[in-house]
Amino acid sequence: MNATEVLRERVETFRRLAAEHAIPVVIGDPLPLPRNPALPSGLYDVFDVLGHVDTGDLRFGPPAEVHTLEAWQDRDVDEECPLGDPPSIGEGYVVLGDAEDDDIGIGDLSLDVADGSVYFIDGDSYRFYRIDGADLDEIEVDEFAPDLPTFFTRYVFGPDYPRLASSVCNLRVYQTHKHRYVAPWMRLLVAAGLIDPPSRERPRPFTAAGGLLRTRLKPRRGPVAGV
Repeated sequence: MNATEVLRERVETFRRLAAEHAIPVVIGDPLPLPRNPALPSGLYDVFDVLGHVDTGDLRFGPPAEVHTLEAWQDRDVDEECPLGDPPSIGEGYVVLGDAEDDDIGIGDLSLDVADGSVYFIDGDSYRFYRIDGADLDEIEVDEFAPDLPTFFTRYVFGPDYPRLASSVCNLRVYQTHKHRYVAPWMRLLVAAGLIDPPSRERPRPFTAAGGLLRTRLKPRRGPVAGV
């Protein structure tokens, strides 16, 4: 099976297990999106399968600017962005209070519309390339996957989610309480058999060989044109 077919099966499994185990996560239904030739096909492969996803620490969904062709054409573009102002397909967040919308985003996961890859650049690095490193032709980023279906299969609905949450949110993903993981998505991954349940042994630190995450140099570029 290809990554999209695997993702489709896992989404169905995760929905069922979340309901069976009363795990508080959100896996929304897909919304119809118009095809835009300026955007990678992987965007539609994923968001034809699912809609909004909230793991309790990260949230994902189709960017607002791809909901209509007009929204893409009329989007606000940051002309100073060294990476071409890519659309965000997800972010980490921290809850600040009890209100439903009382949280703050702590890192965007970007979709490279030129090659379809999914990557992350931390705030300090972004500010450097925008100001002090404005004369540099290449930008160093953390690339998670070469395309969106692979990213969702490996890093959201897959065994490399702990690496994603640790990298973007700086989370203690293996934190436990009463012999189970605190993070709801971690408990869901255990229920799906994609990661091991907690043990008395300390988890091994992430290594460069694990998963698909790699450091990559991307060319400095301007915003992508409309449809």
